[in-house]
Amino acid sequence: AIMRTEAAVTEKRWYFFDTQSTASKPQRTPFPTKAVPENWKKELVDPKTRYHTFVSGYAEDMITMGNKLPDELFLWMLDEACLEASDPLQKTYLSIITVCKEQVTRLLTPDLVRKVFQSLGGSPIGTEITQKVVPVSKLADPFGSGDWARLLSLINFFGHISKFLQKKTRTSIICMLLRMSVDHVVYENVDLLD
Repeated sequence: AIMRTEAAVTEKRWYFFDTQSTASKPQRTPFPTKAVPENWKKELVDPKTRYHTFVSGYAEDMITMGNKLPDELFLWMLDEACLEASDPLQKTYLSIITVCKEQVTRLLTPDLVRKVFQSLGGSPIGTEITQKVVPVSKLADPFGSGDWARLLSLINFFGHISKFLQKKTRTSIICMLLRMSVDHVVYENVDLLD
């Protein structure tokens, strides 16, 4: 009788991240060549030169010296930071975005934050902060051996830029992180939990 009762009771969990292995990967946005200012075309149009321009710190130096980053390029780098497998390149994109304080304030909206978390594997229900957290039956291996490095980088990035964000965007990020903290994957990953 005890064994039958235990078999009937299933452990419940809530999953912030998408557990569907058939979920399609976010589509990469092509580099916005038309938005590149004339004085940056030589450094940014060719993909190989672009890589060196970003990783060497040249692009960040240009912005620090007063050259404005086009909004299209800002948004492209944020998209790429969510998908980029190269750790140095991802960190470079986030570092460049961090020095674009005015654009961080103006362009990072709650909708864009939601899109970022979905690009990092958040489910549509998990990233909708108005939805109730409803546990479902526990899955055996919901995420496999997921790589959480990009997510960790983006969470740290949000911490660094938080003082430049609009109040509604900051609130949205806090709500998103609270929802994510209900997912057991956070407890199982010390870096994320920290």
